[in-house]
Amino acid sequence: MSNFVTHFHTTLYLADANTHKLWEFSARCFRYLTIILFLSATSMLGACADIPKIRIEVGTFATVPVRHEGFIVAGEPQAALVAHNILQEGGNAIDAAVALGFSLAVTLPSSAGLGGNGACIVHDLSAGSAETLDFLLRRNSPSLVSGLFSLHAKYGSLPWSQIISPAENMARFGHLVSRALARDLKLYGSKLFNDRMAIELFMTANRNMLEAGDQMRQPLLASTLGEIRANLPYNSRYIQLEDDMVISTDKAGRSEMDNEPEAQVPIWTLVDGRRDNGIQAFSFESKTDETNVVELVVSESTEYIVADGKGTTVLCILTMGSPFGRGLISRKQGFLIAAKKADGHSHYPNFSMSVLVDLRERHLSFAAASFGTGAGVKVSQAIDGLKNNRLSPDEGSSYSNLGEYERGDISMAYCDKRIPKDRVSCQAWARSTGYGYAVVVDTVK
Repeated sequence: MSNFVTHFHTTLYLADANTHKLWEFSARCFRYLTIILFLSATSMLGACADIPKIRIEVGTFATVPVRHEGFIVAGEPQAALVAHNILQEGGNAIDAAVALGFSLAVTLPSSAGLGGNGACIVHDLSAGSAETLDFLLRRNSPSLVSGLFSLHAKYGSLPWSQIISPAENMARFGHLVSRALARDLKLYGSKLFNDRMAIELFMTANRNMLEAGDQMRQPLLASTLGEIRANLPYNSRYIQLEDDMVISTDKAGRSEMDNEPEAQVPIWTLVDGRRDNGIQAFSFESKTDETNVVELVVSESTEYIVADGKGTTVLCILTMGSPFGRGLISRKQGFLIAAKKADGHSHYPNFSMSVLVDLRERHLSFAAASFGTGAGVKVSQAIDGLKNNRLSPDEGSSYSNLGEYERGDISMAYCDKRIPKDRVSCQAWARSTGYGYAVVVDTVK
């Protein structure tokens, strides 16, 4: 009995001892657990301190971004497709416009070239502003390269080499003679007969003018474009190249020139958009004295319009002053040289470019006429027709709905933001008197 009691007390004692040890272990664990939890909570609070505060406003709506359909209008299809590819590769309207301009210098040398010049309007829909870029001929200097480089340097997004490569490849490996170039060769090719390099370039071995569908290669021009691609303009190597271009221009017409040629700097100007009853208008016209200019031919210049998915639109007009310029090719660079100054004023066509924005209905109209007297009137009439909704996309109308005075020698586009509210839908037309190309690019994914 006593042994049992002793055993029992021993058992109780052992139980009490174990219980005491258990509580002692739990107390220690609790202290450690408390420290761990405190440190964890401190870390979480520190992490939360880095999270920006979120403010929730009841009753407001997030802004829906406006998606703009891109489009391309150009006087030569192969160059237009180059611009289309640039947009598809993620380039903006400026990238596409610059690539298109250099491509036209290869595929449509009757109207554009490294020896020529031009001007552009850049319209930013979101900012409601526009700028002009003037690189027209002064002192008989070629300015297309410096003008397009200035355009890309200010607003371009893709690498410069990626912009130049398509034109270089077409010149080096060949491209098809388009109907536009074949027409110009047929009408004005005789002015090329006095230049041996021009004859070899634009005629077959049988001394027939190249026709639409023939293959054409320009290896010397490709080498020049390769130099431009590899050496960004305004570095030391390009400055030498530009000097050579100026010297080539000088030698081609030294006896006819009043001033020594020199490189020129493109001129940027912010356009003060004229507003009238909710209509905002931006325009640029050449300053040719119409009293001294006869009605000029279609092939001395070319216009194009490019827009991207963000609503940036570029309108450009490039010119050689006369079809195929002077009909002379630079011996070292392989480009045709633009027509010289004449009669005290620059010998380039009377052209006009305009952008019109209806701030109330959100209509956008773009038009450009690149040659001939009264170009400003033609563009104004075309813009007026678009403004009056005679070409509203939701009416299913077409270019033929315009009056005769609004058609012909004009490239144009019309965009409408009314329905749906978050998308700008566009239509585009190349001039009906040429062999150009117009395409709307679906930038809405």
